[in-house]
Amino acid sequence: MLRITQRQATLALLVLLNIMTAAIDAVIIIRNGWQNPLLMGVILLILSGISVAYWRGIEWSRWLIVGFVTLICAGFVDKTQPVNLVTLIPPVMALIMGSSTAVVISAVVGYGGILVRANFDGAYAAVDNLVAYALLIAAIVLIRTISETNLLTLQDTISKSDGEQRRIKAQSTLMRSQADALLKQNQEQQRLLALVETLETPAVTIAANVLLAPLVGALDPKRVEQIQKRLLANIHRQRTRLLILDLAGVRELSNEAAEKVLVMMQAIRLLGCEVTVTSASAEIAMQFGDLGVDRELFQTAQTPQIALEQSIYSLSKP
Repeated sequence: MLRITQRQATLALLVLLNIMTAAIDAVIIIRNGWQNPLLMGVILLILSGISVAYWRGIEWSRWLIVGFVTLICAGFVDKTQPVNLVTLIPPVMALIMGSSTAVVISAVVGYGGILVRANFDGAYAAVDNLVAYALLIAAIVLIRTISETNLLTLQDTISKSDGEQRRIKAQSTLMRSQADALLKQNQEQQRLLALVETLETPAVTIAANVLLAPLVGALDPKRVEQIQKRLLANIHRQRTRLLILDLAGVRELSNEAAEKVLVMMQAIRLLGCEVTVTSASAEIAMQFGDLGVDRELFQTAQTPQIALEQSIYSLSKP
């Protein structure tokens, strides 16, 4: 399918118009059938000048061309002859170069000029010719209107598409920014959680083969499991013989978490390490009692210092 723009079509029409004008001028000069053959030369020069102006980018010059050709048609078409197809040239040029309004104006001015010159008599004033010419102009106007409507529809579609693309791009940028911010936030949270896990429940060596593990805050089953992993690793690495588990900072301990603590003590005992629980509150003591704790699983003391003093003698035994 041939694709051509309005500017390309206008330039092609101007080239053809100049060629035909030059040809007519040449024929007139050869036949010398006109008293003033230089008039066609002047017309050719004017058309050429306007055409060059349009070629150089002066858009309004196309209206000059339509108007100039319309005036030539109105002033020079033989009014005594039958209706000439030349009368359709201005509307057709307006169809290509201008707009629907330009088509109507060029038709009225061109045909009307001939009627005025003929005193509204002759072939151009015949009703059938007037009706036929009006129908042809109406068809040309409809063609131009349909073309303009399709162009506006296409432009509107393109505008909506561009707007939708900008909206999608902006939304994508926003979502990407939010995703990056969320990723950074998650990374920061993971870093803080790792830091908290590292800092909480430190296993401090307070004597040879003795570790002190102070528990603080609320204990849930998941946290107890994490504490168990760290304590077992430290006990195994340092070959600890006594772990003092201080509960002074524990604010809350669920029954499930208490059971996990007992499981942790059993695992510690399997490594050959004794466990002494210190600073237990009355509520925690009651919880362990309700669970039916085996008293051989761990020892108790009021404070870590007392637990250390009690263990010095037993740890010094061979």
